[in-house]
Amino acid sequence: MPSLFLYSYKHYFIMKKSVIIAFLLVALTQVALAQVNPRPGYVITNDNDTIWGALDMRTDERNMWKCDFKANNSEQWVTYTTKEIQEYRFVQDQKLYVKRYFRIKGGNGDTNVVKDECFAEYLVDGELDLYYLPDGDRYVFVKEDGQEAYYHYDIEDNPLYEQKEEQMRIITPIYRFMKNSKKATDLIRLEKMSKKELIAVAKAYHEDVCTSNEECIVFEYDTKNDRKKLHFRAFGGVARVNGYKIVATTYGSNNSFKKGTAKVSAVSPVVGVGMDMELERVAKGLMAQVDVFFYKFEKNVTMVMNDHDNECHVECTSINLNAGAAYNLMPKNKYIQPLVRAGVTAECAGGGPEGVNWPINFKQVPALRFGAYAGAGLQIPVGKMAITANVDCHYMSSNSPILLMGTLGLRL
Repeated sequence: MPSLFLYSYKHYFIMKKSVIIAFLLVALTQVALAQVNPRPGYVITNDNDTIWGALDMRTDERNMWKCDFKANNSEQWVTYTTKEIQEYRFVQDQKLYVKRYFRIKGGNGDTNVVKDECFAEYLVDGELDLYYLPDGDRYVFVKEDGQEAYYHYDIEDNPLYEQKEEQMRIITPIYRFMKNSKKATDLIRLEKMSKKELIAVAKAYHEDVCTSNEECIVFEYDTKNDRKKLHFRAFGGVARVNGYKIVATTYGSNNSFKKGTAKVSAVSPVVGVGMDMELERVAKGLMAQVDVFFYKFEKNVTMVMNDHDNECHVECTSINLNAGAAYNLMPKNKYIQPLVRAGVTAECAGGGPEGVNWPINFKQVPALRFGAYAGAGLQIPVGKMAITANVDCHYMSSNSPILLMGTLGLRL
């Protein structure tokens, strides 16, 4: 009968692990296939036809090469490259990408720079145009006659005298490129310049050089939209530890050592805090998560030492750190939002057994061990906050213990 119980117990955990992995694979497939961040906009084809619809706002690196678009009155998403369209624009965000030939860094570790066609983010249209290339965080100034100057602040930490030489190497070509505009060169500085500052340089050049009434157009984009949204959580619940291994030794007869081991299963309250960082431009509903939680348990167990059973009292205090990702399956639902999550975990434990009516000369509790976790949960939006409920299963690398944890919390 006990062997049948153990078989069923192990079989239950194997099945549970398989279900969790299958559930996560389905969710990841949905992330990979879904258009994740649709915004109103349009594309202009190479035949100069303007098509209105929805554009998928992805990372700058992806936007540089591909455009995911769904036309109005259509259910099908299409991925365009520079071979099919010449520009696309997010209307609400005022973010414009145009087809241009620029010096592009190679991929897969290739540091060579070649002329290639890409979608460059158009920042300023005037006597001096300004474009942004996310490969290496570079900017390109372009004059009306086609002359180009690249701004790429690629300085690493160096001694001060070397850093200044490197800074001069970067800004000298830019300074010479704009030498006919004092307003623009006065704004150029040695330190790294932000996108906002570079836009101001291009505008100043236009105001200083333009002899007509032509307006300098700045395609404003609110960088707040690019900021990662952070949410803080506090939670509490119950944890069950299964198979927590402890080791102890004591003196036997004739000054011999006796070694004993025991595996502890216990239930303990758990409290913790966490932080979520939304990654909407990677995938709608995707979040990076970090959790820190604490639990403590005490229990009397029987430790087998050679041919004798000895009773001991076990106390253990554990602090755990989880780092992983969560995927909200229904981020637009106003009432209930199921999610799945997984990641890696680290545990720092202290404590150990104390003998009852017998001395323990050496005791051991694994001080630091690592593993992985997977789980599922719910979010219930309440205004700008949310009530959270999660069930997680932790698998640790040392001695194969399992930690089951159920929590309720509040997300701000």
